[in-house]
Amino acid sequence: MIDDILENIKSEWIIGQCLPHIIRSLEATRKGYCIQTLLALNFETQFDFLPEQYEALFELLKKKFIVFGNDIPVGHLPYMQYILRNADKNRINSQITFSDIDCNDCLKDALAAIKKIDEESHEVILKYMLCIISVKFAKFQSTSLPRMLGAIFLNVESFNNEADTAIAIIHETAHQELFLINMMDPLVEQSSKNEFSYSSLQETERPPIGRLHSCHALYRMIKFQGQDDSPVDELKVALENTLRSFRKTSLTEVGKKLVDSIYPSVI
Repeated sequence: MIDDILENIKSEWIIGQCLPHIIRSLEATRKGYCIQTLLALNFETQFDFLPEQYEALFELLKKKFIVFGNDIPVGHLPYMQYILRNADKNRINSQITFSDIDCNDCLKDALAAIKKIDEESHEVILKYMLCIISVKFAKFQSTSLPRMLGAIFLNVESFNNEADTAIAIIHETAHQELFLINMMDPLVEQSSKNEFSYSSLQETERPPIGRLHSCHALYRMIKFQGQDDSPVDELKVALENTLRSFRKTSLTEVGKKLVDSIYPSVI
């Protein structure tokens, strides 16, 4: 099953194909096969929130889709602030907060640019992502969290044009896709989870799952930018270097298939 789904990744996003299998495996039938179902399970098991605390919040985020600080009712702020702290928890002295700067036009222009270049990517983002949350004072340009599935966090201070913002959205949607693949079938052997190797993309030591996320983001960015005839040589070099960093014994069969077959197909 996972092999068939992975084959499809060469021609399409597989987020929608992963969701039903994961939700069925978790015996979670409520809310249908959508990202909110998995997010609800995360909120209950990891954040220890109750349905009455998050259901209205999910509805608000999905309806707004592009979310700023002023959009969030006071009653939901404690939960969202908790989520933000998790988004930046590994950054020293983080002062992350919601951005009240209205960047709707910039983000809408970025989504329109994605649609112009790749309609399928645009449809996947609108259908399966929960929201794009605008933040400031963050120590990242953009990020995604397995504990906040479907939410893309963008640091508004890092983006000045629609092209860069569009690439960041594609980059983060790729992370969301790999979160789901890893939930379906683990990609890294348990004994190798803490094997650190240098990643040229982040210029730091990263564990296997971190380097897989680098590869997956690069893979999706190369495919996307290639449709617009944008330069991708540097991205290909970064992907090739990251692929060389893996020990084959670190990865499961599914992880090996990504590294040996899927990712090299765009180099």
